[in-house]
Amino acid sequence: MIGKLKAILAEKKLTQLPAKLAQTMKGFAQTRKAVVQSAHSSAAGHLSRLPKKAVFCAGTGALLLITLAVIFATSSRPPTTSVAATVANAAFVIPPEDFFIPGEPDFVPHFILDREPRQFWSVEDIRPYWRIPSNPEFWQGVLRSTVDEIMERVQ
Repeated sequence: MIGKLKAILAEKKLTQLPAKLAQTMKGFAQTRKAVVQSAHSSAAGHLSRLPKKAVFCAGTGALLLITLAVIFATSSRPPTTSVAATVANAAFVIPPEDFFIPGEPDFVPHFILDREPRQFWSVEDIRPYWRIPSNPEFWQGVLRSTVDEIMERVQ
């Protein structure tokens, strides 16, 4: 089988193919190495131009952000508690009725009157609830002027 493959390669003039392929691969490797070295040297030159304090602050800030992210990620998980601890804490639950005012009742209670309702009143019935003003003309003038002011504002 190998002999047959060599015969096909010799017939097509491809006997030099493995050597050419190896040489091409070496060329690619050397080109890649040169590109990487030039990139590394330019990056190193770029970093050497930055102030050391700025590089230190940026690195410290990145480290601090990563640390804070890890702390928040671990603290946001709910703590694992046992069933016994949950049952023990259930005794200390405050009912919601202690925090909120109860709602208004749906009905309005009836008024309990202090006296029996009357259709007609006598002067003796009115006397405990009404006093005749000492100076009726003064109060009539005050009322008249107040009503007049209100009516003038309305117009």
